[in-house]
Amino acid sequence: MKYVAKFLLLIIVLGSAAGAASVAYDFFHLRVSGLHGVAKVVSASSQQVAGSRGGTSYRSSVTVEFATAGGVLVKHEFNGTFSGIKPGAEVGIFYNPAAPEEVIADTWDDLILAAALLGMALACWVSILEL
Repeated sequence: MKYVAKFLLLIIVLGSAAGAASVAYDFFHLRVSGLHGVAKVVSASSQQVAGSRGGTSYRSSVTVEFATAGGVLVKHEFNGTFSGIKPGAEVGIFYNPAAPEEVIADTWDDLILAAALLGMALACWVSILEL
């Protein structure tokens, strides 16, 4: 039974570490190689979704528009980011100048998620070592 627990924890460690690496890469990639810009919110919507256990949650969608350094106008939709923002507001973004449709929000959400995944991986690793 001890080996089964170690194996399952190892699976969690590997999955969490891979997730943390992927999210961290997404967070830093465009911040290092992309360009920073300011986008204008053109539409924002929030939809109530019924939960599986009788609760409710909300799904938000925000469409922004920005001009690239070359003057090309680009629209991008963010799901779950910038919730509660109103049309007409300006938000920070990073985009790939070679492929302007590759856009990320200038927020810390992804880095926080990467840190949480890494923390989970480390906690499981410590548990493996103690078993």
